[in-house]
Amino acid sequence: MKRKLWIILALAAMMAVLLCTAANAESYDIYIAGRQVTSDQLSGLIDNTLAYRYDPAENVLHMQGTYTPNGTYAVLTHSVPGLTIQLDSAVSLNAPNASDYNVLALLADTVITGDYGLYISGNNAAERVNAIYANGTLTVRNTSVSASDTANGLYASSGSALLLNGADLNIRAGDLAVANFTGGISLQNCGYERPFSAVVDNGTVYTAFGSGSAAAEW
Repeated sequence: MKRKLWIILALAAMMAVLLCTAANAESYDIYIAGRQVTSDQLSGLIDNTLAYRYDPAENVLHMQGTYTPNGTYAVLTHSVPGLTIQLDSAVSLNAPNASDYNVLALLADTVITGDYGLYISGNNAAERVNAIYANGTLTVRNTSVSASDTANGLYASSGSALLLNGADLNIRAGDLAVANFTGGISLQNCGYERPFSAVVDNGTVYTAFGSGSAAAEW
């Protein structure tokens, strides 16, 4: 009888430890396809094609692979200041035919970098789809970002800034390529001072005709 009691007490103690550990798990304001990143789940694999791993000490989110979202959740939504997105391989994302949708919703200062590129493709029939929505400063450093066939390429909240540092940017959008970066668009180590055959005015890329440009290439 005493042995059974000790076993029951030991199991109860183990359950209490497990519950306490789960309760103390830290949550981060990073969501991958709707799945929140926590200290208990810093990495994962979405649909067996898109891998991610978050390093909270370095504030770096590693990503690699491909993914086609269903239009319910952005591939990535975050509001962690200063987050770096490290492309450990070419990352290809195919936007769904959905309205009012951001493939990447970067709601705080963000750096995109890596030896590989980020490629986002969509469907021009999709209304109000942004390949990347930025709030804060978006820095693209020593990598390439391409977006095609979404309604908008890079779209920002007012006051946001875009910094391209040794980066290649190629946007082919149905409506606006790069828009509303009223905090400024800066180029460093890019070899070009402005997009080809276009001008930048108040954070938006325009063609020579003054209309919002559907293409921007640096």
